[in-house]
Amino acid sequence: MSATVLIRGNRNFRLILSASAASNLGDGIALVAVPWLATLLTRDPLLISLVATAASLPWLLFALPAGVWIDNGDRRQLMLRADIARIGLTLCIVGLIFSAHPLGEGHSAMPIIALALIAFLVGCAEVIRDNAAQTILPALVKTDQLEQANGQIWSAEQVMGQFIGPPLAGVLIAAGVVLPFGVNGFAFAMSALLIWLIVLPPRAQTVKQTFGPPLSKVLHGCAVVALSCSWR
Repeated sequence: MSATVLIRGNRNFRLILSASAASNLGDGIALVAVPWLATLLTRDPLLISLVATAASLPWLLFALPAGVWIDNGDRRQLMLRADIARIGLTLCIVGLIFSAHPLGEGHSAMPIIALALIAFLVGCAEVIRDNAAQTILPALVKTDQLEQANGQIWSAEQVMGQFIGPPLAGVLIAAGVVLPFGVNGFAFAMSALLIWLIVLPPRAQTVKQTFGPPLSKVLHGCAVVALSCSWR
């Protein structure tokens, strides 16, 4: 099957492929921009490493409960809410930049701790979003198209997240402190819009299993905590 046949013939797949590309572009920009911002907030290497660790820690701590929530929930809604949460958290970073102005002055560790918390929460939303994107594919494409669909989405994620996002972040950083985070938030917004446009067939009712509090309450609480910390 031609690589373009699936894209041309399946609207839902076009939408999720484009959304994955936009989302991973945002991830690639954040991969460079967040540690760079940490170096502006502090010169302490331990605190800078705390930010990098916080961003990757959710994949270790959050994967199992995320899997349960995804199995029990509406995958499209989970992806949409995760993208919206990341938009809000990116705005928190912008607020942190302005509240810590002039950057690098003062001896308070609160700005860098707030950045580490936000990076952790963004990582949690990323775990939800990426896992839901993988498991939603069988509802969007035929069984014999799954291998090709997975390959195209994986390729788009790698290209945008590893080869385009980080270099673009370097260009944006040179233009201004806030600019990379503005583009980052825009990428997440585009992903959310594309996911919102997906129309899924009705899903059979299943017996739900529990693993902690509902995701909506977790994301709401996380966003409130991050916002309050970023403005301290």
